Amino acid sequence: MTSCVWVIAGSDNSGEAGIQADLKTLQDFNVRACTIVTAITAQNRYAVQEIYYLPQQILQQQIHSLLEHSPAQILKLGMQGELPPILDLLKHFSGKVVCDPVIKSSSGYPLLLDIDFFIKNIFPCVDLLTPNVTEAEQLTKMNINSYADFPRVAQKLLQLGVKSVYLKGGHFNDPTFSQDYFSDGTESFWLSHKRIKNRKVRGTGCTLASAIAAGLALQYSLKDALVIAKMYLQQEIALSIDGHMRRCGFPTSGDYFPYLATEPMHNQPLPFVNCGPTPLGIYPVVDSSSWVLRLAKAGASAIQLRIKEGNSSTIQQEIKSAVQISREYSCRLFINDYWQWAIQYGAYGVHLGQEDIFHADFSAIYKANLRLGLSSHCFYEVARAHALRPSYLACGPIFATTSKTMLFSPQGLERLRYWQQLSLYPLVAIGGINLDNVSAVADSGVNGIAMISAILFAENPIAVMNQLHERSYARTLLTTNCIA
Repeated sequence: MTSCVWVIAGSDNSGEAGIQADLKTLQDFNVRACTIVTAITAQNRYAVQEIYYLPQQILQQQIHSLLEHSPAQILKLGMQGELPPILDLLKHFSGKVVCDPVIKSSSGYPLLLDIDFFIKNIFPCVDLLTPNVTEAEQLTKMNINSYADFPRVAQKLLQLGVKSVYLKGGHFNDPTFSQDYFSDGTESFWLSHKRIKNRKVRGTGCTLASAIAAGLALQYSLKDALVIAKMYLQQEIALSIDGHMRRCGFPTSGDYFPYLATEPMHNQPLPFVNCGPTPLGIYPVVDSSSWVLRLAKAGASAIQLRIKEGNSSTIQQEIKSAVQISREYSCRLFINDYWQWAIQYGAYGVHLGQEDIFHADFSAIYKANLRLGLSSHCFYEVARAHALRPSYLACGPIFATTSKTMLFSPQGLERLRYWQQLSLYPLVAIGGINLDNVSAVADSGVNGIAMISAILFAENPIAVMNQLHERSYARTLLTTNCIA
C-alpha cells in the first residue's frame, strides 16, 4: 500500500499549476492525495488577477479533519499563505517533506507573504527543497550567473536549514541542456536532459515536486524519486499539446532518462562501441582462465572473467591468458574491474560495478575501443550509467542469489520486463537464474543472461550451459559462436 501525500498549496483556477497540477501528477502515479488549500487565486496562463489567502482557522480545520482519517506520510508544500498552522503541523510531523518554494507566479505576481518567517521556521522541517534559479537567488540573496554558482547557492540553502536541495536549471540560460543540481551536503550530482525547444508549459515546478513526492510514496529512495520525477517532467513537456501536459503516467520510455553525473553536461557523451548483432546470450561469469578455456571450447559466445582473490601478478597473468584464449575461440571476453589490464592485453570489453565508476578512466577505455558493461539496480544507477552510454547494462538480481551479497532485493520477472522496455541499451539479466526460470527470463527480450552458480557449480557445466542455451536463445535460431 502506498503512502498518503498531503498537498499544502494554493488553488489555480486555470488548472495548469498549483494544487490542480499536484493532484493530476499524484493521480498519474496512482498515489493517494489529500489537500489543504492555502489560497484561492484568480489567474490564467498570462497573469494572476487576485489572491485570497485562507484564514488560519480554515487551515487548522482542514488539517484536523485529515488527521482523523487520512494521516499523511509525505507532505508536499507549494504556495503558502498563513504559516503558523502549517508550522504547527510540521513540528509534529515525522514523515518526509518536499517543498517547492513558490515565491512569485510565472507572470511575476508575489505569492509568499513572509519570506523571512518561511526561511527561519519552515526550512528546518524540509527534507527536500526544489527552488528554480530565480527562487534560489531570492532565498539566498546570491546571484547565479553560471553552473559554477549552483553548488555554492545550494550550500547556502543547506546552511539555512533544509536537509537537501534540488536546484532546478530549467530557466537557466543554456540553449542545449536543462540541468538540475542536487546536494544533501554529503553527496551531490547533476541531472541533465537535452532541452526541448519551442515548448512553453506552465506548472512544471509543481509537477516536478509532486512527482518526487509520488516517488517517495511509492517507496523509492530519494535519489530514485528525483530521477523518476525528472523523467516524468521531460515526458510531459515532450508530449504536451498547446502548452498543456497530457498526464501520460509513470515513465515507460527510456527516451526520457536523464544523464546523471558529478559535473554539468557541456556536450552529449559519445556511445561506447556496441556488441554487434549477435546477442550475448548465455553469458557465464567465471573466476579463472581455465574456466574461460573450458567454456570457450564448448562454444560460449560471451564470458566475463571476474577474479576477486589473488595477488596482483597472478591476476594479471590470468587476464593475459584469458584474452589469448578468447581470441583463439572467437569468444567475447569481458574483464571485470581490471580495466587497465583489459586495455593492455586487448580484451573485448570491460564490466564495471557502480562502485567502480568513480575510479575508472572511461576516456582510456573508450579510446582503446573496448566495449563497456555496467551493473545497475535502480533508476539512479541507470541514469548514472546512461551518462557513460555503455555497450550494455546488467540488471539484477532477478531472483534471490547466494553468489554474492546484494544490497537490492530481487527484481522479479515483471520488473525485468519493465527495465527491458525502458532500457536504451542491450540488457543482461543476472541473479538466481537457472534451468527452471531461464526460458521466462529470455522471453523478456534481454540481450544476455549472466550465470555464475548455475554453471560453475553444476555437476556437468558444459551440459548445463548447452541446456540453458536450448531453453533460451536457441529458440531464436541465432548462432552462439559468432563474434561481433
